[in-house]
Order: sequence, then C-alpha cells, then structure tokens
Amino acid sequence: MSGGAVYRTPARTRDNRCMPAIVGRERELAAVRAFGDDVDAGATSLLLSGEAGSGKTTIWRTGVEQAESNAFAVLTSRPVEPEAKLAYTGLGDVLSSGLDPIGELPAPQAHALRAALMLEAPAKGAVDERAVALGFLGVLRALARVQPVLVAVDDVQWLDRASAKALAFAAKRLSSERVGFLLAIRQEARAELVFAPQRVLPRYEELAVGPLALDEVHSLLQDRLGIVLPRPTLRALHETTGGNPFFALELARAFTEREAAHVPGEAPPLPRTLRELLGARLGALPAETRSALLAAAASTEPTLRLVQAATGLDAAKALGPAVATEVVAVDAGRIQFAHPLLAAAADAAAEPAARRDVHVRLAGLVRDLEQRARHLALAAEGPDAEVAAVLDEAALLARARGAPSAAAEFLEEARALTPPDLESEARRRAVEAAGHYFAAGETRRARALVEEAAAALPPGPERARALLILARLRSYDDDIRAAVELFETAIAEADGDPAILTVAHEGVSGNLFRLRERFAEAVEHAREAVRLAGVIGDDDLYSSAIGSQLVSEATLGLERARETFPLAEIAAASGGGVRVLQGSAFQVAVVRMWWEELDAARESFARMLDRALLMGDESSVPYIHVLLAQTECLRGAYDAAATHAEEARGRAEQGGQETLIGYALSLSALADAYRGDEDSARAAAAHALELAASTVGRPAEQFATAALGLLELSLERDAAAVEVLTPLVAFAREQEMREPGLTRFVPDLVEALIALGRLDEAEDHLAWFAANANRLGRPSGQGSAARCSGFLAAARGDLAGARSKFEAALARHEAAPIPFDRARTLLALGAARRRAKERRAARTALQEARDVFVSLGATTWAQRAEAELARIGGRAPSSGELTPVERRVAELVAAGRTNREVAAALFLSTRTVEGHLSRVYGKLGVRSRVELTRKLA
Repeated sequence: MSGGAVYRTPARTRDNRCMPAIVGRERELAAVRAFGDDVDAGATSLLLSGEAGSGKTTIWRTGVEQAESNAFAVLTSRPVEPEAKLAYTGLGDVLSSGLDPIGELPAPQAHALRAALMLEAPAKGAVDERAVALGFLGVLRALARVQPVLVAVDDVQWLDRASAKALAFAAKRLSSERVGFLLAIRQEARAELVFAPQRVLPRYEELAVGPLALDEVHSLLQDRLGIVLPRPTLRALHETTGGNPFFALELARAFTEREAAHVPGEAPPLPRTLRELLGARLGALPAETRSALLAAAASTEPTLRLVQAATGLDAAKALGPAVATEVVAVDAGRIQFAHPLLAAAADAAAEPAARRDVHVRLAGLVRDLEQRARHLALAAEGPDAEVAAVLDEAALLARARGAPSAAAEFLEEARALTPPDLESEARRRAVEAAGHYFAAGETRRARALVEEAAAALPPGPERARALLILARLRSYDDDIRAAVELFETAIAEADGDPAILTVAHEGVSGNLFRLRERFAEAVEHAREAVRLAGVIGDDDLYSSAIGSQLVSEATLGLERARETFPLAEIAAASGGGVRVLQGSAFQVAVVRMWWEELDAARESFARMLDRALLMGDESSVPYIHVLLAQTECLRGAYDAAATHAEEARGRAEQGGQETLIGYALSLSALADAYRGDEDSARAAAAHALELAASTVGRPAEQFATAALGLLELSLERDAAAVEVLTPLVAFAREQEMREPGLTRFVPDLVEALIALGRLDEAEDHLAWFAANANRLGRPSGQGSAARCSGFLAAARGDLAGARSKFEAALARHEAAPIPFDRARTLLALGAARRRAKERRAARTALQEARDVFVSLGATTWAQRAEAELARIGGRAPSSGELTPVERRVAELVAAGRTNREVAAALFLSTRTVEGHLSRVYGKLGVRSRVELTRKLA
C-alpha cells in the first residue's frame, strides 16, 4: 500500500453526539425495516450473518432502535465469549426489562424462571430447564398480548447454552404471537451455536452481511475518519481488507497515523491480518491502559469500579487513551468495547502470567459463584484440588438453577484440574458430568465420558454407578438389549448398595417390558426395586418401580396385579416430582385402558398431556399422544386417533425419537385400517415396521402388524390375514402375554383361520384367548371370544349353536365400551339369522351393524353389512324409515346445528355426518335444511 496525499474532512463522531451514518447497506436496512413491519402478522425472525467486523452489529442496532421507536417491548442481549459457559446470563439480559409477566405464570414455571435468574433460591431438587424455557415462552406471550415484542441478540453464538435452549424452545412454539427475533451471528463461529436457526426460528430468514464495495469504503472512511485516500491507496486497502468495514477503518487509521509520522516518503509496511493490526493498535497504548483493558476483557460485566479493584489503577484515567481512540466507551461507569474483536485482542496481547493474575484478582471480587469458578479455572497453571472443588460447587448451583449443560462443563473443567493422586475424584466428576449432559440431551458427549470412565474402573460400586448412566444412554439410543445387559451388570457389581440396586432393578424391568419379553423376570426385578425404594425412602424411585411391576404383572394376567394397582395409584399421587413417563401414573392409565376402563384412561392421559406441556416435558408428549390414539381407536373415534397419531409423529420427529415415530405410524396404520383406507394403512404400517426393525421398537411392530392383519380380514383376504398375524400371535403366546387388552389381534387370526377351514388351529388359539378373557373378566375379550366360538360352530354345521354364541357375545359387548367389536358381532348374528331364514331379525341386526359402522367411519365393514343386507329376500322396510343414527342427525340439523357441530355432538367425522344427511334427504324426500325442519315438525 503506497503513500500519497490524504485529504481530511469533518468526521461524525460520538464526541459531537452525532452517531456515524451507515454507509451503503441499503439492501440490509430495507430487510430490517420489512422485518419490523412484519411482526404484527405473527412470529417472525431475521438472522444477520457475516464475518467479524462486517457491520452486522450496526445493522442489528438499527433494528433495535426502529423497534424502540415503534413502541415494541425490546428485550436485548449482547453476550461476550467469556459468558458462553455461564448459566442463564443471556436470558437474564433479555428479561431484565420483561419480568412483570412472571407473576402471571403457573407456579412451577414462575419458580423455575425466578430460580434460573437467581431471583429466588431453587426449591428442593434441581429446576427443570424445560420449565424455565416454558416460563420464558409464557413471558413472551404475555408481553405480546399488550404490544409487539422484539427479542434481539447480538453475537448469538456466544449466548450461554441454557439461554440458547430456552430461546430455541420458545421460538419454536410461537406462531400467531407478535414476537420478532432479530439475531446476529459471526459466521466463522457458527458451529458454536446450540440450535439450528432454520429449524426453530419462526418464519426464518437469513440475511448475509457481506463486504462493502470500493466506493462504499471510500464513503465510510470519509464519514467516520474524515479522510479521503488516493484512489490507488484506497484500492489497495480495499483489496487487503476484503471490504470488511471494521478492518478497513482500523487499517486506514493505522495508515494515516504512519503516513503522518513519515512525511515525506512512503509509510512503513502495514499489518496484513486483522489480528496483527489490532495487536499493533493496542500495543501503542500506555501500559496502564493495556492493563485496564485486559481486566475489562476478562470480566463478563466490566465496570470502572471492578477494573479499578482488579488493577489498583485509577480506571477512568487509565482507560482515557482507549476512550480517546475509540477502543472502548464508558457509559455510567460501564465499560463497553467498540467491537468484540478489540476485547479479544486485549486478552490475546497480554502475557500469560498477567492474564492469570487478573483472573485471580477478579475471582476474589465477583460475588457470583459461577463467575468466580470460571476466573479461578482460567487462572490455574495446572492441577489444583481447591479450584476443582469450587468448580464442583458451581456445577451444583448450575444444575439447581436448571442448567445441566453448564453444570457438566464445570465438572469437566474440575476433572481436568483434579490432581493425579485424586483419580477417583476425576472419574466421579466425569460420570456426574455425563449425567448432566444426558439430562441436557447431549447424549454423544455423555456417552463418550461415561464409557471412558467405566473402562478405567475395576468391577464394583463405582463402576456400577457409571454403568447405570451408560445403560440409560443405551436405552435412549434404542439399543434396549444392551441397556438390559448393562443394568444386569450393575446389579452384579453393586456390592449391596441399595441406591444402585433400586435404579438397576427398575431399569431391567422397564426395558424388558419395552422389549415385550421375559415378563416374569421383569416382575421380579420390579418387586425388588419396590422393596429397595422403600428401604431408602425414595418416593420417585418407588413410583417408577411400582409402575413397572404393575404393567408386567398385568401383561402376564396375574391376579396380584389387582393388588398392585391401588398401590401404584397412591404412588402416582405422591410421586409428582418425576417426569410424566417415569411415575406410576402413566402405567396406571395404560392398565386402565387394557382393562377396558376407557373413559378413565382417556381422562388420565389428557391430564398427563397437560402436565407434560406445563412442565415442558417434550420427550413424554409424543408417547402420551400415542396412548391417546390407542384409546380413541378402542372408543371408535378413528379421526381423533389419527389426529393424536399424527401429533405424536410430528413431536417425535422434532425430538429425534425414532422409536416413537414408528410407534405413532403404527397407530396411524391402525386407525386407517379401521376406517378402511387401504393405501394409507399399508404405507404407514410399512414405514412403522421399517423403523421398528432398526430401533427394536416392539410395540410399533405389534400394532403395525395387527393393523395389516385387520385390514386383510376386512377385505376378506383371509389367507393374507393368517400369514400376517400368525407370527404375532405365536410371539404373544410364547411370551405369555395373557392380558386380552394387549392381544386384541388374536380373534382376527381365529376368524381368518375359520374362514380357511383350519378349524383345529383356530380352536387352539381361541381356547387360549378365551381362557384369559374369562379368567380376567374382560367383557370385550369375552364377547370377541364368544363371537369366534359362533363362527366355529357355524363352520361345523351347528347353526343354532352359532346363533346362541353370537347372542351371548352381543350380551357381553353391552358391558364393554368398544363399539366396533359390538358391530362385528351384530354383523355375524345378522348373517347367521339370515341363513336360518329369520329375515326380520336378520335385517334388524344387520341394519344396526351397518349404522354403527357408518357412524364410526368404518367404510369397509359398512359395505360388508350392506352386502349381507342385500342377500335378504322379502320386502325391505319403507325407504322413509330412518335408522336411529339418521334420526339423531336429522333432529340436530333441524335444531340449527352445523354439520361440524353435529359431528362433535355425536363423536362422528364431518364426512360421516354428511353421508347420513344425504340418506336422510333421500328417505324423506326433502332437498334442504328448511324442508327437513318442516318435515320433522
């Protein structure tokens, strides 16, 4: 870069209280304006990305100022790199002006948020970080009801992990609310970002802030520094800086200073990198100034008072040259670097000893335990047991505040600083860090830590504790068999430790149930966990263990499940501190569903769903939707079941829970099979079976297979039904799954076998199923078994016996709230009566069967009933005679209800109501709702 004449013009500076104009950037500024205007249309976001010094912060500030002038509630944070490992510092910044709505939140969320922000002490146990995130979401919604909100974060890559997760959680759940997210990110540090912005931010748009053009750099230098460089010099500067405005200003400032010092002649060579340039710039400042800048750069919240205490200098005087040269600005005692790169340069320019010394001094000055621990860690020259102990304390505090990621990082630093002679302490810290990473959802890091620790340990209680965490991780990764083996190894190595044994026995039981295998062993492991949980007095572990005992006992059809059930109910009421899927309330509701207490089960699942959403328990939500889908299938509400299955699938996909994606798809397949939607059922079942194979998802495999079997039976493809269902029934019998609520597919296989004339096989399976249903007193199971007995009797030529069996089956169905099974029995009874020439009685049963199938939306079965009706000879009833369902639809329509309202009142789909109404019009000879009303009147 050559010298030459430099022309000077008046510069616009902070000194004359006129902020520098923004040069160029018309495209970027227009985008920011459009973004601000768009917030009224619902939640939206804009991410400004660019390299360090590209000017994105200037554009970000413009967006903030625009929002302030438009009466937004503006919530801002400008995190710096030292804050990235602290807990909730960014969230504290954002909410510093938005705390009022916290009082409106539900108590669990309000407490969690206050504890996270250290506005009150955490209650017993750790705050759930999801409750914190849900509280933040509640605050944003409350603010947005009053005025539009802007959440603005500069250098979002330095946002601490706990705050970043809360922001991502809230952003992902906003849609119609008037909330905008304006974020700026340093492109080269993008990998540090905790979340993928394009996946979580609403109506996401990214704006790249690129380099300035040559003429724009010219205008920038003239506006900011008051200089006009010769064209060759300007071109060389532009080429060296790549159009980066910050780099251009710094290089131009250095050039003019050197040019002025070496007139006439050519200036000495200039630095070619930004780091070298900033180092040279700071190196020209007085030593006291550099010391003060180092203390400010090392602090997360630098003030004149803090810098003065850390250095012993008159901070205002020492920083004077840095203020004069626009390295920092001081406002009301707070120190702010003109650019984060200058803070990084001040830190990098210091000698290691000076850097350690300032961190030691700052550690003695800050009150915040987490900040103190960070300073001590940065000051340590090597292993230090005392510093490691302080980091331990900081980890405890971070976890209590609901920041498991921060807790894990503190423990990793403590592990690194643990002296070699305290090897067991280092391992303990590694294992605890793994547990916190797992709680934070960072399973890969957790698994690496705990596997390393476990490999270095000899068999015994210490290794058993590590194996418990590893088993949970393997279970989470869907390697359930490996999880069972690890839990069993932990039992063998526990050396009588009751806490280890409780968790390990419950882990074996729960995962065997997930595998749908070895239920007798699962029961014994659960019973031992229940006993041990009582010994150590842990209500949450007791609740989990008694729940595991209940589901395995119920699966085996053991009478003592009835004795365990009330104990699990009591535990569910007292174990409210655990996540929804870990307490016995969930298992109690599942067993209620198996035992045909469908309304109670549905209400329980609905309450759990509300609780999971309130707690932010995202991992439980899809599972609850899956169980609600099962319940609605039994109730005959197939549209509702499909909705729950789709919601479960979407939630599971967001959370990366592949096992649950398969489970949800299997319930979609089942709902479609009931409705007779062949293509959709086959596609969903195929995908579910594919996922089940890769994740050992046994429930998904069973429900998808049952759906295909029901579909084939519905289409009267009996051989295909037998081929699909035979392995499923064989597995259930092999594993002694005696609860009829878990084996509703057995009657489908029996019917298909009878249709094929394979009566001995059918009779064998029927005897097994009927014995279970009769011994346990399951009305629906008894009804289905009696219906199959009727088919068997008919196949052997005993038509009178068949009718008797069908009538007995129908009587049992009256006591069960499962309308599809009842309609199937009506269809069988009507067909038997037709064959016996009992035309009137046959028509009555078949019409009712058809009407029930139609009301359920089970189109294939409704068509089968219609076909059977068509086989009846003699005079059919008058075309004007309405069925009971048609009569009810007509009455509600005549009363002024819309089709949607009628559907809701009768638990039908809107499409089904439309079909009924069309038949009503035809039978009554009317063409409109008005005519229908008159006709009924």
